[in-house]
Amino acid sequence: MSDHSDQNACADLVRAHDRDRWLTASVAPAGRRPALLALYALNVEISRIPEITREPMAGRIRHQWWRESLKQAAGPGPVRNHPVVRAIGELLTSGDLRPDDVGAFLDAREADLAAGQPQDLDAFEAFCRETGGALCRLAVALLAADSPKTLDIADTIGTAHGMIGRLLNAPFWAARGRTILPGGEPDAPRAIAERARTLLDQARESRSDVSRTALPALLIGRITDVRLRRLEACGFDPASPKAEPLPHARPLAVMKGALSGRY
Repeated sequence: MSDHSDQNACADLVRAHDRDRWLTASVAPAGRRPALLALYALNVEISRIPEITREPMAGRIRHQWWRESLKQAAGPGPVRNHPVVRAIGELLTSGDLRPDDVGAFLDAREADLAAGQPQDLDAFEAFCRETGGALCRLAVALLAADSPKTLDIADTIGTAHGMIGRLLNAPFWAARGRTILPGGEPDAPRAIAERARTLLDQARESRSDVSRTALPALLIGRITDVRLRRLEACGFDPASPKAEPLPHARPLAVMKGALSGRY
């Protein structure tokens, strides 16, 4: 895996901007943790593009830079001087990540730049599946636990986590004049929460069929539970100060899941 400075840069980025996945990566085997954090760091870089660019064209230029940089990093030539590019480049050249999978993930994220309000709950879920679900699948693959059943469960858990995360981000986007919650729903926050809960329940029906090797990627479901309980307690209002979990809740949920082997 890439040198310690690149690994530290990826870890710092994830710790600062994606505490959920930083916590789950902390219980991964030491030998696979840098790979997970590199993947999650790429997600941070890409998912923040709509936040730091005001115009879709500026966002597309950034996406194109990432596409070109990762393509170059996967080849035999020089690699651009960026810690996440170098770290992901190693995963691509080693075969731990497939270029087509990373490219599809970038495509899904770029679609968010010009997306309007989701037409309905199905469209909202589909976006979360192509982003959060795909990310969880990639993480499971990095842990060498990529049986078809495990990949399907990862997809489901990542989708549920993405739906709740996007729901909680809705007030941020509303302040910037953008509606990211689905139309056609009389109570979209409740509908999203209930759908996310259903997905988690479905993923857990086959828990006995999943290798414990995949657990560090799947523990994101335990954090989703925490967020769902807080949302329920505040009437499914994502703008409520009580919607955010207490500081100890997420680390405790991850620790309990890691000890019990239950996601």
